[in-house]
Amino acid sequence: MAKIPKRFQWLNDIGVLPRLLTVGLKYLDLKELPGTKSNNPVIMKWAEELGVADIYPNDEVSWCALGMAHILVEADKPMPYKRYEILRAKSFATWGDVVPEGDERLGDILVFNRPGGHHVALDIAETDKTFWVYGFNQSNKAGFTEIAKNRLLAARRYYAIGAPASAKKYFMGTSGKVSTNEV
Repeated sequence: MAKIPKRFQWLNDIGVLPRLLTVGLKYLDLKELPGTKSNNPVIMKWAEELGVADIYPNDEVSWCALGMAHILVEADKPMPYKRYEILRAKSFATWGDVVPEGDERLGDILVFNRPGGHHVALDIAETDKTFWVYGFNQSNKAGFTEIAKNRLLAARRYYAIGAPASAKKYFMGTSGKVSTNEV
C-alpha cells in the first residue's frame, strides 16, 4: 500500500477505520495505464471478478464505480449490482441506507453529479463548502480529492453490526483546488 499523504495522516491515529475505507486504501495510488492498448491488470481483474470484463474493454473507461463495487465485495458488504449497474456511479445512490443531508461521516459512500455523468467516492472530511473524498479514477488513479458539496446527489451507509467509533464527521481546511470532473 502507498503511503497516505501528509494531509491525511490523521487517519492513522483515529482507531479502526470503516471497513470500506480500510479496504479501499489498499489501492491508494493505483493508476490506469494511458491508452486503450495497455491496461492496469488490477483494474481489469476487478472487471473479470465482477463479471463485467465483456462490457469493460479497458481502464480508459471510468472506473470509480468498478473500484467501489470491488471494495464492497472485498469488504464483505452487500453488492446488489449486476452488469452495467456495476459500472455506473449513480447506481450507488441506492446502496445501503440513506444518510440525511448534513450527517455525512467518514466512510460513507457519496455520489456526485459531474459533467457527463456521476462520480462515487468515500467520505473522508469536509469544509464548509466541500467534501474531501477517497475514491477511484480521480485524476486517473485511486486517491484523495476535494469536491464541492453542491454536487452531492446522495450519501449512503451500511453497517451490519454497528459503525466503528471513527465513523464520524471530520473537518479539514480546503486545498483551494476543488475538482470539477474526476476522470
